[in-house]
Amino acid sequence: MAGEYRVQWIVDTSGYPPRPSQRTEHLQLFLWPTSMKDSSRRAHLGPVPNDTVVHPLYGLMVPDTGEFDRDRIQQLRSNIDPIYPPVLLRAGPIQSLSVGAAGVLLLETVGNRRDGVLSLDGTGMGMWVTQANANGFRGSFDRWGVVLTDKGHFCAFRFRR
Repeated sequence: MAGEYRVQWIVDTSGYPPRPSQRTEHLQLFLWPTSMKDSSRRAHLGPVPNDTVVHPLYGLMVPDTGEFDRDRIQQLRSNIDPIYPPVLLRAGPIQSLSVGAAGVLLLETVGNRRDGVLSLDGTGMGMWVTQANANGFRGSFDRWGVVLTDKGHFCAFRFRR
């Protein structure tokens, strides 16, 4: 799953007061492999043993503003702390919110840690991956923690250079 994706984010806006039932956003997702050699520049920590099995990818998601050249992508990657990244894939079977998933991408949560500390409260979102192939993946998203956030469905399409 490492790579660059264009994400179509379909937010369910139903509820009270009545509103149009959906809103669509377009984002870009960048995912890179984790490594046991990764190191936090701010905390001077590395990952815990076997971390890359549980967390094989990290990255970030940004608004889709068009093309990102290789230099810009490298600059984005170099500004991310790989031990405390904005996006972190938690791999393995996950049963949550009645959705069976092969993994969940954690977005801006207190759970985005590779230092062995487990945190489940706070803000952030989870993207539950329910289908994947060589061209991308899809699933649903909802809050990850105690703070209410958007929820809905997404499709991530691999961007090929």
